[in-house]
Amino acid sequence: MTENSLLRGRKLGFIGVGNLGRSVIKALIESKSVRSDQVWATNRTSRKLQKAAAEFGIHSFENNEELVAECDVIFLGMKPQDLYSAIEPMASDFTEAHTVVSFAAGISLSALKKMLPQVKKIVRVIPILLCG
Repeated sequence: MTENSLLRGRKLGFIGVGNLGRSVIKALIESKSVRSDQVWATNRTSRKLQKAAAEFGIHSFENNEELVAECDVIFLGMKPQDLYSAIEPMASDFTEAHTVVSFAAGISLSALKKMLPQVKKIVRVIPILLCG
């Protein structure tokens, strides 16, 4: 395995395993950047979560608070209109040690920093999924 040195030993948590979250998880595991046992996930609907856990061999949590407590890198994979309501109840659970990666289009970096002022490493990613 050629595990990515930036991700070695890190625990990755995905809040939301819709099409985008699943695509990123699949790419990270298939490229051998991470092992499946380094990945945790939550999802609003348990069906999608169970499907992702079975397909990729990842861990799952029933709630976001557990995921934030367990993981080092948190991927925000929910729809932009759901981000505030998902993050607000657990915003204080994030620490300076977390890295947060947001896929939420339309949510600016400054808005993310206001929601999570204690987090020093916030990344905003605008993905492009090719359909063929």
